[in-house]
Amino acid sequence: MAVGQSSDQPGGSVTNADRRTTGFALRYWDERKRGRRCPAAADLDPGESPRLRDHAFVVAVATESHGFTVTYSGPSLARLCGADPTGQPIDRCLPAPLRERTVQFLETATSLKRPMADSSRYTDNAGNVVAYRTVLMPLAGERGAVDHLFGVLTYKTEA
Repeated sequence: MAVGQSSDQPGGSVTNADRRTTGFALRYWDERKRGRRCPAAADLDPGESPRLRDHAFVVAVATESHGFTVTYSGPSLARLCGADPTGQPIDRCLPAPLRERTVQFLETATSLKRPMADSSRYTDNAGNVVAYRTVLMPLAGERGAVDHLFGVLTYKTEA
C-alpha cells in the first residue's frame, strides 16, 4: 500500500507512538477494502477501535462545491479545533495555519483515491509549537467515487 507523504520537518517531533497510530489506521483501512480500491464509509466504525477512537475523524466530500464537512470527530480533532467540529466545514474549524494545507491533502486523497499522510508543525495563537501527524484515507460510495475520507490525527503541543 503506497502512501503519499509530506513533512516540513523530516524526523521532526513525530513520535514512534504517532507512527504506530498512523500505521494501525492504515492497516484498519486496508483490511476493510475487501478487494476494492477503497472501503465504503459504512465499512468503518471510527469508535470501534480503542487505539483509533480518540484520534479518528470522518469528513464528507461535497461533490458540487469541493468542500469537506466533518461528520464524525474524536476528541483529538475537537481539542485541536477548540470545539466539536461535527457538522462544520473542516476549513472553518481547524486552526488557521492548518486550513489550506489540510484541504489540499483532502483534495489529493480524494482525486488519487489513495491515503495521504502529513506531518509538520505550526505555532498557535498562544505561541506554542504544535507538532502533528495525520493520515487521510479515501472512502468510496457504491459507484466507486470518493464520498468520505477517514482521518487519524495525533499531535502534541510544545511550550
